[in-house]
Amino acid sequence: MHTAYEVVARVDGNNIVYHGDDDEPEEEKAMAYIVRAYNNAFSEPSEYELLLKNGVQVEPCDILEINEFKCWD
Repeated sequence: MHTAYEVVARVDGNNIVYHGDDDEPEEEKAMAYIVRAYNNAFSEPSEYELLLKNGVQVEPCDILEINEFKCWD
């Protein structure tokens, strides 16, 4: 039995695996994330998972929150 956690952290956009066409210009990739954030702020909040590229390490100072998933008990 394992406990699941949500980790909220600040990471550089270059360290994120982009969910879309990798050939898109950087401006288009950034706009896709901005639109998601806007929609989340002004409509019903939703979850969106981001994957970090292999080998990326998050420094402790960049971890903003750690929350246990209670609903998965």
